[in-house]
Amino acid sequence: MVTFSSVVEKASRLQFNDPKSIINDILETLLDLEKYGFDVRIVRDRVLELIAVKYKHEKLLSQVEELDSQIAEQDLEKSKIDVEIGEINKQIIELQEKLSLTESSKELKGRAIVSLQSRLEEIEENITIAECDFEDLAARPL
Repeated sequence: MVTFSSVVEKASRLQFNDPKSIINDILETLLDLEKYGFDVRIVRDRVLELIAVKYKHEKLLSQVEELDSQIAEQDLEKSKIDVEIGEINKQIIELQEKLSLTESSKELKGRAIVSLQSRLEEIEENITIAECDFEDLAARPL
């Protein structure tokens, strides 16, 4: 009777952080008491429920660890992507600068072409004038 009373008291005073060995000792004692005719169902059911809650807690902690690991992995991949984005942005800036220089160069070439075409027209006009002068001069009487 004293053992039964002691086990019931131990079971009612169980704390969440108590080691599993204490709970297992209580279950073993209850098994022995049951062999001697004690009705231990209520206490055993309560202890088994407590074990189930602890098991659920351990499972949840395991899930937390797994999720923490996945988060860390995703953070690492995100950091790598951030580096890649930085490199791409740098390339974009370099290409924009190159595009700007190329467009400026094209504009300068366009101006040079306009200037050369203007000189060409002037020279062609002078050729036409020279041909007319020649013909006028050749047609004059001597």
